[in-house]
Amino acid sequence: MKHYNDEFFNKMIDGEVDDSTRREFLHHISECKNCELEYLLLQKAHNSFQKIQIEEAPPTLNMMVLKRISRVVKPSEGGKKFFIGMLIGLTTMLLILFGYAFEVGKTLDPKDQKPLIDFSKIDLSFLQEFLNSFKSFSAVFTPNLVEP
Repeated sequence: MKHYNDEFFNKMIDGEVDDSTRREFLHHISECKNCELEYLLLQKAHNSFQKIQIEEAPPTLNMMVLKRISRVVKPSEGGKKFFIGMLIGLTTMLLILFGYAFEVGKTLDPKDQKPLIDFSKIDLSFLQEFLNSFKSFSAVFTPNLVEP
């Protein structure tokens, strides 16, 4: 005896089978209780789904979700300032280090070697501005995810 599967049951429910196949199927389920039960369950589920009313989400919901996503994804201004400050600081230190290394390596005699920069003549007040960028360090690693 040929048994039917869920795919065929769905085609029957949707009315996608021809009349001869439909009659053959109806004759089969009159004799096969397993197929009849399976078909009736799928038909009942289909009818239940047809009764469900679809409700539209409020138009503001998309804007609320996008606003929250952009707040989480968009880096804070403090984080940008910190990154730029760190980049400038590291670049400056690397330039000084390489400059010193190249100047020191010009002569092999240690008494002829002198430092590239005389730090006693440098005004270090610019470091205060540089150090201010480190205040936003905590904002990079603990972003504010709650609405202000």
